[in-house]
Amino acid sequence: MLELQADSLVLKVGLTHHYSGYHFLEYDIFLISEKEEKVLESAKKIKTLAADVTQMDPFYKNIIGRYTTLEAASLHPSAPYIVVRREDLPTQKERLQAYFSQKEHQGKTFVIDISTPVLNMSGGRIPAAVTRLAFTNCSGNTTGIGDRFLFGDMGLNELDLSGLSGITSIGESFLYLCSGLIALDLSFSSNVIFIEDHFLFHCDSLRELDFRPLSSVTSIGDGFLRSCSSLRELDLSPLSSVISIGDRFLSFCSGLIGLDFSAFSSITSIGDWFLFNCSGLIALDLSFLSNVTFIGDHFLSYCDSLSELDVRPLSSVSKIGKYFLLHCTNLTGLDLSSVQSQLS
Repeated sequence: MLELQADSLVLKVGLTHHYSGYHFLEYDIFLISEKEEKVLESAKKIKTLAADVTQMDPFYKNIIGRYTTLEAASLHPSAPYIVVRREDLPTQKERLQAYFSQKEHQGKTFVIDISTPVLNMSGGRIPAAVTRLAFTNCSGNTTGIGDRFLFGDMGLNELDLSGLSGITSIGESFLYLCSGLIALDLSFSSNVIFIEDHFLFHCDSLRELDFRPLSSVTSIGDGFLRSCSSLRELDLSPLSSVISIGDRFLSFCSGLIGLDFSAFSSITSIGDWFLFNCSGLIALDLSFLSNVTFIGDHFLSYCDSLSELDVRPLSSVSKIGKYFLLHCTNLTGLDLSSVQSQLS
């Protein structure tokens, strides 16, 4: 512990507080928890140091340099921090918007510390001028992300969730309508088993996704990656543990040209609107459906770039819903004899 003294005040700061490996000197904005705000209030009274500041945690070094009357040449120089408590974020939007709108601050990262078991941050709280956002879990006790996380925050281009490695559950509508998001590292989700509805719905600037961190996922809800129109190719092979997928799986992903479903051999049913309007899809191997017994409505409807399709792997399906292959206008020589009796 490092002791900071000011007359009768002795403030103890732990040197083991590393903030999940983040280098805070790189950032200008840090959303502080209530615990650290109390440190700030105490630090305002500090005038002298009883220890070598070069041994101090970089984050506290910046706090002390910014919020006290202390003057010491050995304090690490950095840009000033804007500090707000997480619960005050909605009331701070205007202030943060003004800060990030300034030319010299555009493109800087806003870092948010999470100290609750479940991260509940529905959309509309992040100022539109914030394009880079990072989360860290200093307390280490955050294991869940709540529903509608950052719902509709369309200004975000980069999102760093690597500081939330303890996450085991993600709620519905995760990053729903974050249409400006270009890339997303899913490594934070390696302990997640279930993907709820509308995961990454309408993130139509996403260009690629690495599913390897999702190797433990067994169930995928409705609307998975729906309307992610900038995705070109997806390697789904890491999802080999998946046994069920919901409706509208990858529907309206009009930019997709290639998909490998070989890992989905354990799936026994396909919901409605599967790959609906994936108009760029040129070919698809259906052999992964050999164990499927039910297919819902609008299977591959409006996939009008498909030029050939072998439906014989569907021979074990007991029922196929309405509008099977509707408006697949480029298919030629399609042989439906193996599935004729199952068609609705």
